[in-house]
Amino acid sequence: MQSWYSSMAASQRRTFWGCFLGWVLDAMDVQIFAFVIPTLITIWGMTKAQAGVIGTSALVASAVGGVAAGLLADRIGRVSVLKISILWFSLFTGLSAFTQDFHQLLITRSLQGVGFGGEWAAGAVLIGEVVNKEIRGRAVGSVQSGWPVGYAMAGLAYWILYTFLPETTAWRLLFLVGILPGLLVIWMRRNIKESDAFEATSRFRETNGMLGTFKLIFSPGIFRLTALASMMAAGALGGNYTILTWLVTYLRQTQSLSVSLTSVFLAVNIFGSFCGYIGMAYMSDGLGRRKTFALSAAGATITVLIYTQFHLPLVALLILGFPLGLF
Repeated sequence: MQSWYSSMAASQRRTFWGCFLGWVLDAMDVQIFAFVIPTLITIWGMTKAQAGVIGTSALVASAVGGVAAGLLADRIGRVSVLKISILWFSLFTGLSAFTQDFHQLLITRSLQGVGFGGEWAAGAVLIGEVVNKEIRGRAVGSVQSGWPVGYAMAGLAYWILYTFLPETTAWRLLFLVGILPGLLVIWMRRNIKESDAFEATSRFRETNGMLGTFKLIFSPGIFRLTALASMMAAGALGGNYTILTWLVTYLRQTQSLSVSLTSVFLAVNIFGSFCGYIGMAYMSDGLGRRKTFALSAAGATITVLIYTQFHLPLVALLILGFPLGLF
């Protein structure tokens, strides 16, 4: 039987890998902040509340970036917005290395969040439009499996820099690593073309302007679906990013784990996350999107309750890291 990947044309595969790498590098830049929180608490005297403000601000900015990117993607194209978003979040991740206090980092991370949200919006639409609907769940889910890969890259850079350099230097170099995703745009310029779906709607865009599709999703016939889907996504992603933002700080400060043990735990957790993305991608084409979402939500609820409500030994923490990422 022909696999879903081999059923794609060469141009579709290039788009798949472009979107996948966009997810990888987006995740790497986003997760760098989670690794440096304990360091900044120590050397800057930054409070956990301030760290939470930075994390929240970046997420709020990502929502703004997602909406803006959606509007622009309907105007100038998905690929163009994807490239702009990657350059944007790379720039402000790199600039974070030169910040000197909480307020400066708040500005750079908030602006980074705009690009982060833009990449998600443009990349998700692009891959969803390019592949055939019969394999859409597997293709989109596999693209999003780039997130744990990017998380792993951030973790590897963290382990290397924090093992061989003092923390006062390592955290700045970790942010500078975040400039590298900008190089992906060079490859994208030559290898990824705009989706046929975008090209086919040119007359609609000319007639209705940039806000045409935005108004459409809030029309009476679609508003209920838009609202419910938005609330589901907000709940799932809100819980996910809470864990992603604070997990390193929890392991380093609450559990008193070393850099090496923290990296081991995260490796288990990231592997579980990768398996979850791939597994749920196949399930979404087999069981359907709603059943897969419900199963994932139930699994996440049970896992988090066990993780947070029981005093677990180190070995149990390591083992539970897999299902914590899986759902």
